[in-house]
Amino acid sequence: FNAVDKDGDQLSYRLVTPVIGYTSGTAGGSNVGTGQSYESYPVATWLPGFSDAAMITGRQPLRVNAQTGELTLTADRTGLFAFAVEVTESRNG
Repeated sequence: FNAVDKDGDQLSYRLVTPVIGYTSGTAGGSNVGTGQSYESYPVATWLPGFSDAAMITGRQPLRVNAQTGELTLTADRTGLFAFAVEVTESRNG
């Protein structure tokens, strides 16, 4: 990701459980939202063998560099995976 904050604030990155939102699948395969705003969203439920620490498994599981946002991974399988990166901004420590 390697974003730069205009104010010079420090950005840090971490992997978090994705939120699933309030959408529903349609016959065409797309997701349709409700159009409503919510204060919070439900988080995804991990299948067995997956977690915050193992979103994409492998010899080198998915990791994010906390300072640069760079993702690294050596997966052990193909598939469709979900992951989320949270970036936080801090000023003067």
